[in-house]
Amino acid sequence: MITSALGVGFWFENADHSSGDYVQYAVSINTIEEWTGFDFFCNLPGSNTEGIEAAAQANGNWYTFKNN
Repeated sequence: MITSALGVGFWFENADHSSGDYVQYAVSINTIEEWTGFDFFCNLPGSNTEGIEAAAQANGNWYTFKNN
């Protein structure tokens, strides 16, 4: 049984990103869902507004994701 989940998304414009500083492109999965219309983690318990799915999609910070 899944009791918790955490995710982070990255959004890149169609441009050269060879600097390797990708942290600045971290956004929440909720943001990517809004921009694309896709529903990620739809099989996790909960919904987009509460529960495990909401928690997994709300984080937009790479360091929070990395350190958990």
